[in-house]
Amino acid sequence: MKIFSKGLILGVLMVLGGLAVTASAVFADDWWWNARVKTAGSEVRLIWQVADNHHNPNSYSALVNYYYPQKADVALINKMTNNEEVYFVPTEDLAISERGIEVQAEFLITPLEKVHGQNVVAYLVANGVIIGTVQGELGRAVVVSGILPPTQ
Repeated sequence: MKIFSKGLILGVLMVLGGLAVTASAVFADDWWWNARVKTAGSEVRLIWQVADNHHNPNSYSALVNYYYPQKADVALINKMTNNEEVYFVPTEDLAISERGIEVQAEFLITPLEKVHGQNVVAYLVANGVIIGTVQGELGRAVVVSGILPPTQ
C-alpha cells in the first residue's frame, strides 16, 4: 500500500508541475487571442482559439463575459484584438474564500467570414497557471470556471 500511495502522490505532483509548464507552452505553436484582466491583484488571461483553423485568427470575433464576486476588484489590462469584446459581470453566485476567488468566463466565438474551423477551446490562466479549460463549437457559448489562488 505504501508504494501505491507514494506513486499516487508522485503522479499528482508530476501532473501539477506539468500544468504549470503547459500554461506557457500550450499556446506556442498555434495562434490564440486573449484579454488580460486584473482580479484582486492576480493577472487573469481569458484565452480562446479555434483549434482546427491554424491560419486565419482575424476571421473570428469573440464576446467574453467575465464573471467575478461582487466584492472583488477587477480591471481590464488589455485586449489583443479589436474583434474581442470583454464585459465584466459582478455576481453574488461566485465567492471569495480562503481557497481563493471563484471566477468564470463565458466565450461566444463567431466567424466574421467563411471559415473552415469549428472547434473552440477556451482557457482561464491565472499568473501563468491554467485554472480552467473548456471545449465547444463556433457560435455556441462555452463557460469555463476556475479559482484564483489567494495572493500572498
